[in-house]
Amino acid sequence: MEHVDALMRGELAQSVFVSEVHFFSLWVYLYDVLWGLGSKLDKNRARPLPPSLARGLTKVSEHFVRESVPNAVLDAVQRASADLGRRRTRLQYMHKVCAS
Repeated sequence: MEHVDALMRGELAQSVFVSEVHFFSLWVYLYDVLWGLGSKLDKNRARPLPPSLARGLTKVSEHFVRESVPNAVLDAVQRASADLGRRRTRLQYMHKVCAS
Protein backbone atom coordinates (compact mmCIF):
# COMPACT_ATOMS: atom_id res chain seq x y z
CA MET A 1 0.00 0.00 0.00
CA GLU A 2 2.95 2.31 0.63
CA HIS A 3 3.96 1.96 -3.00
CA VAL A 4 0.42 2.70 -4.19
CA ASP A 5 0.28 5.81 -2.02
CA ALA A 6 3.72 7.00 -3.10
CA LEU A 7 2.93 6.52 -6.79
CA MET A 8 -0.56 7.97 -6.78
CA ARG A 9 0.40 10.89 -4.49
CA GLY A 10 -3.05 11.08 -2.93
CA GLU A 11 -4.81 11.04 -6.30
CA LEU A 12 -6.09 7.47 -6.11
CA ALA A 13 -9.66 8.65 -5.46
CA GLN A 14 -9.59 10.71 -8.67
CA SER A 15 -8.40 7.82 -10.82
CA VAL A 16 -10.02 4.71 -12.25
CA PHE A 17 -8.06 2.70 -9.70
CA VAL A 18 -10.72 3.48 -7.12
CA SER A 19 -12.90 0.76 -8.68
CA GLU A 20 -12.38 -2.82 -7.53
CA VAL A 21 -11.41 -4.19 -10.94
CA HIS A 22 -8.90 -1.43 -11.67
CA PHE A 23 -7.45 -1.47 -8.15
CA PHE A 24 -6.90 -5.23 -8.35
CA SER A 25 -5.15 -4.70 -11.70
CA LEU A 26 -2.99 -1.97 -10.15
CA TRP A 27 -2.12 -4.21 -7.20
CA VAL A 28 -1.12 -7.15 -9.43
CA TYR A 29 0.82 -4.86 -11.76
CA LEU A 30 2.81 -3.32 -8.90
CA TYR A 31 3.53 -6.74 -7.39
CA ASP A 32 4.80 -7.92 -10.78
CA VAL A 33 7.04 -4.85 -11.16
CA LEU A 34 8.37 -5.06 -7.59
CA TRP A 35 8.85 -8.82 -7.13
CA GLY A 36 7.61 -10.65 -10.21
CA LEU A 37 4.46 -12.76 -10.35
CA GLY A 38 6.40 -16.01 -10.43
CA SER A 39 8.61 -15.13 -7.47
CA LYS A 40 8.84 -17.27 -4.37
CA LEU A 41 7.26 -15.95 -1.21
CA ASP A 42 10.66 -15.37 0.37
CA LYS A 43 11.78 -12.18 2.07
CA ASN A 44 13.37 -10.66 -1.02
CA ARG A 45 13.98 -7.01 -1.53
CA ALA A 46 11.68 -5.30 -3.95
CA ARG A 47 13.10 -4.08 -7.24
CA PRO A 48 13.28 -0.32 -7.58
CA LEU A 49 10.28 1.28 -9.26
CA PRO A 50 10.97 3.03 -12.55
CA PRO A 51 10.94 6.84 -12.15
CA SER A 52 8.33 7.19 -14.90
CA LEU A 53 5.88 4.72 -13.35
CA ALA A 54 3.60 7.33 -11.76
CA ARG A 55 3.24 9.05 -15.13
CA GLY A 56 2.49 5.69 -16.77
CA LEU A 57 -0.23 4.87 -14.24
CA THR A 58 -1.78 8.29 -14.81
CA LYS A 59 -1.84 7.52 -18.56
CA VAL A 60 -3.51 4.17 -17.91
CA SER A 61 -6.18 5.87 -15.81
CA GLU A 62 -6.76 8.58 -18.42
CA HIS A 63 -7.06 6.00 -21.20
CA PHE A 64 -9.80 4.17 -19.29
CA VAL A 65 -11.63 7.40 -18.43
CA ARG A 66 -11.67 8.35 -22.13
CA GLU A 67 -12.35 4.71 -23.10
CA SER A 68 -9.42 4.96 -25.51
CA VAL A 69 -8.23 1.44 -24.84
CA PRO A 70 -8.31 -1.54 -27.20
CA ASN A 71 -11.64 -3.34 -27.30
CA ALA A 72 -10.12 -6.49 -25.78
CA VAL A 73 -8.89 -4.48 -22.78
CA LEU A 74 -12.22 -2.74 -22.35
CA ASP A 75 -13.93 -6.14 -22.51
CA ALA A 76 -11.47 -7.45 -19.89
CA VAL A 77 -12.70 -4.76 -17.50
CA GLN A 78 -16.41 -4.85 -18.24
CA ARG A 79 -17.11 -8.58 -18.49
CA ALA A 80 -16.03 -11.52 -16.31
CA SER A 81 -13.23 -9.46 -14.84
CA ALA A 82 -12.15 -12.34 -12.58
CA ASP A 83 -11.37 -14.55 -15.58
CA LEU A 84 -7.62 -15.32 -15.70
CA GLY A 85 -7.35 -14.49 -19.39
CA ARG A 86 -8.96 -11.10 -18.88
CA ARG A 87 -6.69 -10.42 -15.89
CA ARG A 88 -3.70 -11.14 -18.10
CA THR A 89 -5.05 -8.82 -20.77
CA ARG A 90 -5.32 -5.96 -18.25
CA LEU A 91 -1.85 -6.67 -16.85
CA GLN A 92 -0.25 -6.75 -20.30
CA TYR A 93 -1.96 -3.49 -21.21
CA MET A 94 -0.66 -1.80 -18.05
CA HIS A 95 2.87 -3.03 -18.78
CA LYS A 96 2.65 -1.73 -22.34
CA VAL A 97 1.35 1.73 -21.41
CA CYS A 98 3.67 2.20 -18.44
CA ALA A 99 6.71 1.16 -20.51
CA SER A 100 6.01 3.74 -23.22
